[in-house]
Amino acid sequence: MQTVEVRFRGEKLSTVTSEDRAYTLYHTPRRDYYFVHYDRGEAGAYLVTGKNAAVPNGHLREGVREKHTRSIWSELLSAAGLD
Repeated sequence: MQTVEVRFRGEKLSTVTSEDRAYTLYHTPRRDYYFVHYDRGEAGAYLVTGKNAAVPNGHLREGVREKHTRSIWSELLSAAGLD
């Protein structure tokens, strides 16, 4: 497995953990958009930045819209006090 560093601008809002993973919600500079980071420990980690992880030139997408974030990761918004 290879380790990479991904830099982005965002405000950490909340983290929710389960037995084998942690989910962290970040608010992006663009209003009503979020990134979600999944950390599965030894199994790896990934960053959800939109419909596709990255566009062909390697730039991150603008983020996941609030309505989609609310339907998929409502527990993260609730933990951030945004429910």
